[in-house]
Amino acid sequence: MTPRDSSIESMMGAIDAGAEQAQALLLEYRRGHHVALPPHTVQDHLALTGLLDAPDAPYYCVGNMVWQGETLPVWDLNALLRAYADVKAPAASHVLVIAYQAVPGASLQYHALCAPAELPDIMVSDDMQCALPADSDLWPLIAISCFSHEGRAVPVLDTARLCLLRDA
Repeated sequence: MTPRDSSIESMMGAIDAGAEQAQALLLEYRRGHHVALPPHTVQDHLALTGLLDAPDAPYYCVGNMVWQGETLPVWDLNALLRAYADVKAPAASHVLVIAYQAVPGASLQYHALCAPAELPDIMVSDDMQCALPADSDLWPLIAISCFSHEGRAVPVLDTARLCLLRDA
């Protein structure tokens, strides 16, 4: 994939060049608002049982968790996108562990995102492509494409861009 190739199939990792659709996992980050993740980036989806303190963490980090012997930050995507923590938002019941590579060929690294109990998967195609939502300045920095689903724009997250955002 070249940086200019923004088709849904290329973003979601369709296996063969003739594929007409690609699978996406939907993460509801705020009631009625979703992002899509390529399935290969999702490593685990588990109940949130406890968080470790995260001193000096940014406002969108709700704490740390231990997963397979690694300490991972747990981010609230809604807080990140809104630029403040929403104290009225219900606490997440689950976390989604996502993988990314800081640079091509590097070892996988992991982060966790607050998540609901259900993560539906859908099939998407290029004819569903649409403009990014205008409700956050971060979408162009963390999304690699966007499609319309049930009348709403659903950005496709680039997990590396998202997870490296704090370091930018």
